[in-house]
Amino acid sequence: MSAFWLNLTQTQKKLQYYTQKFGRGEIEPPQETIGEYGTLTNLNHNWQTITLNQNYINPVVIVSDPTLNGPDPATVRLQNVTGNSFELRIQEVNYKDDIHVFPETVSYLVVEAGDWELSDGTRISAGTQNSNLLSSQGFETVALSEFDQTPTLLTQVQTYNGTDWVTTRTKNMTANSFDLTMQEEEALNGGSHLTETIGWLAIDQGMGNDGDTLLQGGLTESTHTDIPETVNFEQAFNEIPIVFAKLGSYFGLDPANIRLGSISNSGFEARVYEDQSFDTEINHVNEQIAFLALGDSSGLFTGSLI
Repeated sequence: MSAFWLNLTQTQKKLQYYTQKFGRGEIEPPQETIGEYGTLTNLNHNWQTITLNQNYINPVVIVSDPTLNGPDPATVRLQNVTGNSFELRIQEVNYKDDIHVFPETVSYLVVEAGDWELSDGTRISAGTQNSNLLSSQGFETVALSEFDQTPTLLTQVQTYNGTDWVTTRTKNMTANSFDLTMQEEEALNGGSHLTETIGWLAIDQGMGNDGDTLLQGGLTESTHTDIPETVNFEQAFNEIPIVFAKLGSYFGLDPANIRLGSISNSGFEARVYEDQSFDTEINHVNEQIAFLALGDSSGLFTGSLI
């Protein structure tokens, strides 16, 4: 028993020592692997399993909205998210046959839930929210705590509890909170959806670097519609980066998501894509696009807990 109390006391002293050191800025907090990312070039309607390089306690998975190789309205759905793997596939809207014959390219990012700081000071927060709200029923507010200015926000449904096509929408993004909801295809969006777990990731806007990977988080002006338009990076990358792009506003109420076009080292092409389940028009009002570009096609994220 005495040895136990001795070890406990030593541990308490060590924690106190490091806390004081951190507080005075004498040593940097330890860097650890907080996430990883990669790219798929052949995603279709069949489930594919991604095995992760690291093990996570509470992983949050973000997948880019897909390319536009196949013209049917589609998004990416996840299931079976665990500490070392997850499954994903392309899901077409309900009024289509859900057989997506043209493979799409998507990128994925997995981050341990929590508040993190990269080696250059860039801040990342990730978490989940359980919700059954569709946009016809309203939004719910998610609080943030670690940002001085409005960050870039990316969201992704993590579960497959409801089999109807569904995507996420956000609005009122600030440094302190954002509003979140889901949308089904337009003909069904006035109904209901089973409760899903929605993952979210917020990251400082601007250029950043975790020591190995150059990155940029951004939120465009409200200039993007159903017409393809180029988003320019703040700084060109040495190589063609991978891009995560999501709708970053809710000016147009019709269900929609982003479809990606070509990507270069200086920017990427994107458009807002609606479905035709309710009517034939696909015109969409000006929206903002939230995006994150990473300078490598795959790798690890390192950072320290805030």
